[in-house]
Amino acid sequence: LPSVRELSEKLDINPNTVAKAYRDLEVMGVVYTRRGMGVFIEKGIANRCKKDATAEVLDRLYEVSREAVACGLDAKIIARAVKEFSAGSGHPYAPAPKFKV
Repeated sequence: LPSVRELSEKLDINPNTVAKAYRDLEVMGVVYTRRGMGVFIEKGIANRCKKDATAEVLDRLYEVSREAVACGLDAKIIARAVKEFSAGSGHPYAPAPKFKV
């Protein structure tokens, strides 16, 4: 990764902010520092991030499903909604299509 000074100049932010971000990423296990050499991305972090993101999305999906059941929707409607929404444009940030109940 760029040095603290290089990144702070490029982004026009305080070097302390960059240094703190790098320390936080290191504590999280995303990067590691080699004194005198720089900051490097941990091997395998992309897979770990994908696994963590998948778990988070499934947790949120489960939570939304529980709310739907609490509102009186049955499992068939929930499954149909998930199927229709996932069959949308294929772009992750596209607006959700209107769902007919």
